[in-house]
Amino acid sequence: MDESVRRRQGRSFGSVADVYERSRPGYPEAAVRWLVGTDGPARVVDLAAGTGRLTEQLVNLGHFVVAVEPSAQMIDKLTRRIRRGVAAVQANAEAIPLRTARSDALVVGQAFHWFDTGPALHEIARVVKTGGMFGLVWNIRDESVPWVRRLSTILSTGGDNSEGLVEAVDDSRLFRDIEVAEFRLWQQLDKDSLLALASSRSYVATLPPGDRQEILAKVGRLYDVTARQPDGLVMPYKTMCYRAEVR
Repeated sequence: MDESVRRRQGRSFGSVADVYERSRPGYPEAAVRWLVGTDGPARVVDLAAGTGRLTEQLVNLGHFVVAVEPSAQMIDKLTRRIRRGVAAVQANAEAIPLRTARSDALVVGQAFHWFDTGPALHEIARVVKTGGMFGLVWNIRDESVPWVRRLSTILSTGGDNSEGLVEAVDDSRLFRDIEVAEFRLWQQLDKDSLLALASSRSYVATLPPGDRQEILAKVGRLYDVTARQPDGLVMPYKTMCYRAEVR
């Protein structure tokens, strides 16, 4: 992806904060526990926290969370839904305004591919204690299901956003012992929630209005010919997780 396109799409999420909050799924609890690497209370940074899906799950597991997010609109949604156990900071991954080696773990949900990888990795390694955990997670649509594969074609998106990035973590030599785990997740969808999910994609959010409406019309038709009424659709995901200790 061209760098200017990547940055424009990465900045688009603030404009769709409402639809993002109501449409994006969370993560399997087992995956969240695995990412942090400890069941005991920890100080965890949720980097690029968005509206706080992952933040809320971390808080519910007993951790104190520092949610770092560049979008003011996203932070507003996060702080309205999570009242306790979290501190919110508006900042980018490449310049995290936290003290050195004060956090037990740092996690990134569905966002590491938007970072400027080199500077972000150095900041992550700086704020986490030696031996602390750095975790990455992506929910990836399971395109072995035919209707999901057609949806990805309509949205011009698909595949694994972690591709090449885990190697960058290893190549940085800032972390050791990269581990991989896969979990499963299913999201129940009616027509409105499928359209909202499509609308929250960065590619769709940055299209001209006419093109965006054309894409959403195709998504709506896909739902109409695929869904069993009144059950709707179930979106299957592979939740891909990676973690490594800070050297």
